[in-house]
Amino acid sequence: MWSFGEEAYYGIDAIELVPAPVVSQSLPLGRLIEPGRIVLYDQPLPPWRLGFDLPAEERSRLRAAGAGTDREGIVTWPGETLRRFMIAHVLAHEVGHHMLQHERRLRGEAAARSPDHEARAEVIARKLRARLG
Repeated sequence: MWSFGEEAYYGIDAIELVPAPVVSQSLPLGRLIEPGRIVLYDQPLPPWRLGFDLPAEERSRLRAAGAGTDREGIVTWPGETLRRFMIAHVLAHEVGHHMLQHERRLRGEAAARSPDHEARAEVIARKLRARLG
């Protein structure tokens, strides 16, 4: 079982797999929609033929997760790497957003995202990934 630990899920009411929005120049992967509700977007079977070159940072992130990428926008996911990426990277990151917003609400602060929220959510995601087997 994939688990980040009980405290990571506190206050989460739903984690849903939903159809991905149609966008042309980004990868819709997942999102914290509202407090307690995370959506993961369904992904096409690999290889992905994006039709655009990914930014170097995004390409590096996908490669670190096990994907193969090229400058023509083709992304391959061998074996179970896409499944693991969606859990260990995308879900972990969105749980990080949830945990940050939950902490802010407990302190009586607005739950809105601050400018450094993405980086802080990723720090939490790295800690959560370390808990996975």
